[in-house]
Amino acid sequence: MQERPISQDDGELANEAVNPSNLPLEILATIFTHCVEAHSNPFTHKIFDNYYQVSFSKFDCSAPLILSGVCQRWRDIMLNLPELWTSPNVYLNSASKLPLQQEILESWLDNSRTLPLHIGLCSELEGILEPIFDQVKARSSRWETLCLVMSPRNYARFLRGLTSTPFLKSLHLNASQDDTRPNVTSEELPKVALQKSVRLEELYIHGLWPSQVEISIWDNLTVFWTDHGTTNEVLEVLRQAKYLKNGTFHGLYPSHEQNTASLSRNKSLEYLELQTVFTSLILELVLDRLILPSLKKFIYIDEKFIFSTGDSTSMPLAHLRLFFDRSRCELQELVIKGHFLNPLNHEAVEVLQCLPSLRQLSLGSSRRRSLDRWDADEFFTNPATCVTLFESLPQLEVFRVSGARTFSWDALLAFLRLAYSTVTAQASRRVCIELELESDAQYAQPGEAHISRDVALQLAEMDWELNVSLSIRDKTSGDDLLQVSLTHHDSITSTLYQP
Repeated sequence: MQERPISQDDGELANEAVNPSNLPLEILATIFTHCVEAHSNPFTHKIFDNYYQVSFSKFDCSAPLILSGVCQRWRDIMLNLPELWTSPNVYLNSASKLPLQQEILESWLDNSRTLPLHIGLCSELEGILEPIFDQVKARSSRWETLCLVMSPRNYARFLRGLTSTPFLKSLHLNASQDDTRPNVTSEELPKVALQKSVRLEELYIHGLWPSQVEISIWDNLTVFWTDHGTTNEVLEVLRQAKYLKNGTFHGLYPSHEQNTASLSRNKSLEYLELQTVFTSLILELVLDRLILPSLKKFIYIDEKFIFSTGDSTSMPLAHLRLFFDRSRCELQELVIKGHFLNPLNHEAVEVLQCLPSLRQLSLGSSRRRSLDRWDADEFFTNPATCVTLFESLPQLEVFRVSGARTFSWDALLAFLRLAYSTVTAQASRRVCIELELESDAQYAQPGEAHISRDVALQLAEMDWELNVSLSIRDKTSGDDLLQVSLTHHDSITSTLYQP
């Protein structure tokens, strides 16, 4: 059969067939929904060091408006989907745009009809935002999510006269960094008072001290996140929020006057993350005052030691052991990133012995050139390491090491061989060993980024699909370092033997 040549009419018919405007209404509505949901609140997708130096695209803040402006059919579809108008995001960086923004916001709010609202306000302007505030506050009875990115001084203006937010579930407060200098105490900063938020479940604070936020009703709070605070503020939040399940406290400083009250017991908390930038004493100042019997995941990140280049004392693991022993929780995941001379010395072994339910253990450090790094050859070549990990922790499923590599590939091979034989001796046991290694161009030597040829070949010959699985990846790129190394060495061999 002779093929008929394609004519210009055929091309026009094909273009007509794939024209988005000709798609069925249901498909267009689904596409619009995905587009809008992907940009539902750009102010909460990332935590920036300074929001006011970040620009947002027009589509980030105005997806429904852009879609409804393409053609009349698209506009009719959008206006009949009020659920796509429930997340207005106001990004105002110029006073001249205020009248237009008011008009757009009013239309947007009207299009949402009576559905719950998820509102975002981002502006560094002061003294002129009251008209926008009034528009948003007029619908306070429909708030479900509220994200405010502004100076704390604007919070007082926004919250003035606000009596009730009956359906508010999630609140994000993001303040200018100028108002949160470390040498300024929380007592000197303006307060953010939330009255009668009876259903508030999630509170995220960026650039504010926790004690700046006054909540009258804590009973429904299940998630609390802050990027800096004091040890006493951590204890107070855990005391007040009796049903909190997820608590994240970054940038912690020791309080000027330490809390000497009796032990605080929170029976609901399942996830606790502590990150210090000041001293490892944070660990003991907080944990020595707590009992958390329901804790399932604990993360401790010691940023002071991670970024320090001088000598420092090791992490106070004894306090961690006492905390777990006192709480008697069935912890399933433990993540520790910081400085400790040997994670499997007698103190660390005692910590792990308190955690027979542990399923995931992650250890990390970023002090690449420190002489007392825990993740050096001694750790990997010591037989006691495997005994502690895979015999003292009968439920362990994942062992993860992250950070810059300071161990030799030969030491790693010795550890993996011993781990392989230890785990495979237990017929029903299965363990995943993961290494996430940071590449560092400043210190890298030729070939350092690749696993040595002999080690790579021996690892490739082992059967990692039985009881033990192995993953060695570059933390930045996500590349499989074993596969990359094998390819690298093959290419070198091929080059050498070319005629």
